[in-house]
Amino acid sequence: MATAIATLFSMALILFGALTLTQSSLSSLDRVQDSWRDMGQRLGEAARTELASLDATICDVGVTLTVTVKNEGSTKLSDFDRWDVILQYEDTQGDYHAQWCPYDPDTPWDARDVAVSGPYVYVAAEDRGLRVIDVSNPADPEEVGSCDTPGFAYGVAVNGSYAYIADGASGLRVIDVSDPTNPEEVGACDTPGTAYGVAVSGSYAYVADGGSGLRVINVSSPVAPQEVGFCDTPGTAYGVAVSGSYAYVADGAEGLRVIDVSNPTNPQQVGSSDTPGTAYGVAVSGSYAYMADGNTGLQVIDISLPSNPRKAGDCDTPGTAYDLDVGGDYAYVADGASGLRVIYVFTPTTPTPVGAYNTLGVSYGVELDGSYAYVADDWQGVRVIDISSPAWPTEVAAYDRPDQWGVRGIYYAGVPEVFEQEIVNPGEEVVIEVNIYPPVKIGTSGRVIVAAPNGVHASIVFNR
Repeated sequence: MATAIATLFSMALILFGALTLTQSSLSSLDRVQDSWRDMGQRLGEAARTELASLDATICDVGVTLTVTVKNEGSTKLSDFDRWDVILQYEDTQGDYHAQWCPYDPDTPWDARDVAVSGPYVYVAAEDRGLRVIDVSNPADPEEVGSCDTPGFAYGVAVNGSYAYIADGASGLRVIDVSDPTNPEEVGACDTPGTAYGVAVSGSYAYVADGGSGLRVINVSSPVAPQEVGFCDTPGTAYGVAVSGSYAYVADGAEGLRVIDVSNPTNPQQVGSSDTPGTAYGVAVSGSYAYMADGNTGLQVIDISLPSNPRKAGDCDTPGTAYDLDVGGDYAYVADGASGLRVIYVFTPTTPTPVGAYNTLGVSYGVELDGSYAYVADDWQGVRVIDISSPAWPTEVAAYDRPDQWGVRGIYYAGVPEVFEQEIVNPGEEVVIEVNIYPPVKIGTSGRVIVAAPNGVHASIVFNR
């Protein structure tokens, strides 16, 4: 009997082993089949993927590379966090370099505009929304908070506990900054144009809305801002300042536009003054409007009679005047690649340059606070400049970006304010923007290689 039981037990073990081996073999076969299936899918996807490089440019100062790629295949492109960009170039000394640029949506931000309130500087940081810098010690600025926005933050104004962002194609964004370390968006109002600049007075935000002129938005309830009026302008509204019952609009090629906003629901243009350049920014002090007029520097307009503004004086600057602020007898001009320019305007008919500080970036915005000028210096962040001696402005500190390379975004071609394209359909174009820092000095040419996750790639040569 014992022998029979032992025999049955042995047979059961043999049968169990055979079944186990069979299951293991089947499992291995399944894995092989899955691997072949995945490989086939990848090969099929690669066969349907075709990229064409259309254009590649690198900015003159060597910090931003943009590549335009067209999807000429029959499948959608996606998974951009797995794409690669490789930059090959010879520097000005003839040495060869190859740099891999991984996708990194957290690449450092660029400063486009600034507003100062209390011990904080609020920065319109382009595709990185709002950034908050603590400048309670101007010699040691520190970022303490941020709030992303869906568009492209061109301009910022602060009133009370709220920051108002001119957010490009995404209109006006309202951000609660009662806790600067934790700013939160609480309201928004879309605008029909591209919001470049914003000024706040009383219960209203005045938005310079590009080709859609001036938009007036009631912000008495910050969580529910509503447009209540508008005034179209003939040019491109880039900047706006409000003084009394009037809004003064920097209207691009159409100069200064004076708009009566005594009735915010029905703003009316009452006067204008053409300028020789492109009016990007405006500041009002007393009876004068001071214009940042692009390649023609500072233009001074007498607005003592708003219905008949007249040119009073001008002062050319070496760069491109994008913005300005006025304090005392001086105008401080954010002059693009020529940094900060200080102009004596005690006699508005004969403004005179007296001082300058050449920043490392491109100065787009400036605001004064006491003895300091805070400059939005594009990829060089925010520069803190001591202006206690206007003839000798001196940088005392900067909140700068760290050294970093990376693809900062994949954008809709032709619409730079709409970011983070998730899918590129066949026939569509996409712009890949690469952050390069520290800047590179490229000789005469370079090559860019763009590679999708399935190995399909395209390359293009660009010239300086």
